[in-house]
Amino acid sequence: MKPLTSLGPRVRRLWARRAELAAGRSPLTLIGIALLVAGVVLPWMTMPLDDPLRSTSMRLAFAGVPTHRLLTYGMLVAVCAMVAALATVVARGRPGVAGAWAGLAAVVVAVLAVIQSVVADGDLIARLEVQRTAYGGITSQMTYRIPTSKLESLGFIPLPSAWRDQLTAMMPGWWSTLAGGLLLLLGARGRVRLHRMAPGRLVAVPALAAVVLLVLVGRGVVAREVVASGVDASHAGDYGTARARFDLAASLNPSLWSTRSFTLSVGQLLALQGDTRSAPARLSAATAMGRSGDSLAEYRALEGVLDAYPADPVVLAEARRQARKAARSNGSPDLLTAFLKAHPEADGAAERYTLARIYYAQGDFESARVEMLKVPALSPDSNVASSAWTYIALCDMHQRHVDVARAELKRAIAVDSAYANTLARSLGTGLYETAS
Repeated sequence: MKPLTSLGPRVRRLWARRAELAAGRSPLTLIGIALLVAGVVLPWMTMPLDDPLRSTSMRLAFAGVPTHRLLTYGMLVAVCAMVAALATVVARGRPGVAGAWAGLAAVVVAVLAVIQSVVADGDLIARLEVQRTAYGGITSQMTYRIPTSKLESLGFIPLPSAWRDQLTAMMPGWWSTLAGGLLLLLGARGRVRLHRMAPGRLVAVPALAAVVLLVLVGRGVVAREVVASGVDASHAGDYGTARARFDLAASLNPSLWSTRSFTLSVGQLLALQGDTRSAPARLSAATAMGRSGDSLAEYRALEGVLDAYPADPVVLAEARRQARKAARSNGSPDLLTAFLKAHPEADGAAERYTLARIYYAQGDFESARVEMLKVPALSPDSNVASSAWTYIALCDMHQRHVDVARAELKRAIAVDSAYANTLARSLGTGLYETAS
């Protein structure tokens, strides 16, 4: 048996080895992995009047390139988290090159999601546009303003409107993914020794990320620029060139046909060339009627286009918008009710809210209450729900159901997440003062 005194040097060596391993570990790496996991779980993007989008439900979209439905941003982020975690376990808690590459990939995925949602993913762009228009249709009828804050710039770089809206719409899951990827890169800085790289190799890392992004979004960016040049050619009267450029843009990114701006631009060109039968041309001619202020004539024209092309999502979205507008401006709930009966797929919170407000303005408080009760069930938005419960309470107040109205106003105030519903608070104060 060895003497106990011989264990001293061995213990000191083991302790020194443990201290060496602990010194190489970085808490940034573990935090980065945790943030990537949170990025998979938390919502990524707000969707007005609807549940927020999660990364696992956001299909990876490339212009003109079909992708499998299982290929989502969430799946890519989960792969990055697993690679970083496995690399950290193999390296006994120390950051490594594999973790750094996983972090870089997570950053690329997060940036790609924003770029594609502005430039290339026509289906998502169209859905956001429809929902934002519907949400604006509701808030424009409110007697108070809901405060909003938008990301105006990145540092000293001002953001265009589309990018400002999209970055503002990004939720904690997306920001968590971006931060997690950056922390993995920062945590590995000592291990990878970027500061000791030759200048050419140091520039190669961000350059490689930029090249990958350019390849992934290139078709969408080019298609967007070709559309802009086609619009310029159409305004200049060069219809042949404009038509060729629109065709080229559609071949580069077929999802452009889902967007209102592209469809109307093509429709205006076709109408100028004498086309009166295609869906884009008829849609453009119908929307032109609205410029004269005749909302009812525009709606009737759009109704005819929708009857001819019931499967066209752009035509349906435009008809929904105009049905709400025409019903409000003409004080005709029957118009909107008939539209919803003919097109039940168009039924939503904005339509029911508009119907309720028309009935309320006409003094039909029971019908207004019935319609407004449907709004909170159709949208999870707390600001919309707060306004809906306020008008439900107002309908009950007009019908002298004061106790019920008081409870409904309390509910309206409770769900008012923006603390903007001054109408509910003033009405509630008045009811309690009356009761006392």
